[in-house]
Amino acid sequence: FVSGVEESIRLLHLGTAQDPMFCTPETVTASALADAYVRYGANHKGELRDPAAEVVLHALVAAFPCGKQP
Repeated sequence: FVSGVEESIRLLHLGTAQDPMFCTPETVTASALADAYVRYGANHKGELRDPAAEVVLHALVAAFPCGKQP
């Protein structure tokens, strides 16, 4: 589910002038995406009643921010 949300959001922004909401590495695995969701959910339990895709988006933004990477 998390991989599907991540891919859908990326595809919706493909070819648009919008800045990406998150920047997953090309080599990101489904397990890494799921781990990001689980970590986010553990720290934001109040959001878990929100729509699952919205929580996935928040988790991806938190785990894979865009910008200069170290």
